[in-house]
Amino acid sequence: MEGHLDEIGRSLVRGWVRDPASPGERISLLVTANGELVGRVLANRARPHLQAEGKEDGRYGFELHIVPPLSPLEAQVIGIRHEHDGAHMPGSPVVIAETTVFTGAMQGQLALILADTEDPAELDERLEFLAWQTDALLRRRAALRAGQSDRRLALVIAETWPPLDSDIDLPFIAALKQLGFGVHLVPSDMRAPPPDLPPPPGIVGCYMPFFASVEEVVSRSFCRFEVVVLHGISVAARYENLVRQHQGWARLVVDVSGPKGLPSFRQPDIMLTCEPADVAFAERYGVLAIDANAPPDQLTEALAKALGLSPVPSGSG
Repeated sequence: MEGHLDEIGRSLVRGWVRDPASPGERISLLVTANGELVGRVLANRARPHLQAEGKEDGRYGFELHIVPPLSPLEAQVIGIRHEHDGAHMPGSPVVIAETTVFTGAMQGQLALILADTEDPAELDERLEFLAWQTDALLRRRAALRAGQSDRRLALVIAETWPPLDSDIDLPFIAALKQLGFGVHLVPSDMRAPPPDLPPPPGIVGCYMPFFASVEEVVSRSFCRFEVVVLHGISVAARYENLVRQHQGWARLVVDVSGPKGLPSFRQPDIMLTCEPADVAFAERYGVLAIDANAPPDQLTEALAKALGLSPVPSGSG
């Protein structure tokens, strides 16, 4: 056989084929994808350029539309063979790699897959999948807007949204940013900050309506936080076990420099405090204690030492 594949893809195969020994024969072709038959086509379409080249009447062309189109989510080995003897035509087989770009073809295939069920349980499963992916994309977009796409991440859980027009109330946030961390901040009451006080650069807010609870942020987070800070005794008592369960690889920092209460949490990795009694408590249990009232540079240096990091020069965090 002689011939040429002009176009081969997931929805169309086009070209021409001819048997020089039997020029009057119109060849029937079988088209397969990954070994499965997807169509049969007769090579009898007019190709004027072949006639101009002296190949009889030139009616050796073929065109096959593959319906439905082949999935872009997996590689496809497309073979085009003579129906009678199984011989491949010139240029066959062709390997088409899976699509890694969010193209229209991929969108269409995903839509077909998601809609192809009447089972309520399967519908619930697919809706949950879409909800998770939407959640992840929203967080990814927020992180990109905050310039955190390639940064270390820290999660801060506070009682309420703090006045972040300054770093006085939560000084360790400035220290984390100075160390190069992107900070995700979640208030336990899940209330959004006032419209005139949005999260400053380098901080992603996690609150309603984007998240329903602290538990959702911690347990469903697609982020891998290196540091989790629990601000206050009550926050530590409520969320320490949750953090250890779902972010167990993170360094746990408990800030008890704010409102006081009975220390009902287990042993953290690092304690931020300004009380001698808390320092004694930390020393007794082998916990690293950092003075939360230290000047910013000293606080950053102490936190860097506790986390085994090098401080980022001022202005680059």
